[in-house]
Amino acid sequence: VNVFRKGDDFVVVSELPGVDKSDIQVQVKEGTIRISGKKSVEYPKNASLHRAERVAGSFDRVVTIPVQIDAERVKAEYRDG
Repeated sequence: VNVFRKGDDFVVVSELPGVDKSDIQVQVKEGTIRISGKKSVEYPKNASLHRAERVAGSFDRVVTIPVQIDAERVKAEYRDG
């Protein structure tokens, strides 16, 4: 997660490779932005896993912004998976 300020706006960039848009939730409350969801990693039926480096499961990240957030002005984008 990267957070930066652009003029009067704060921008939060979160890389979530392999996570479907429908599996991501974004919540805004007071001075925090919460990004949560789940990532699934599927293998072929009857496959024998030799090595696992791809993480699967739930994630939950809360970013604190040093100002009150106007929830009506928050925009979220999902790009490139």
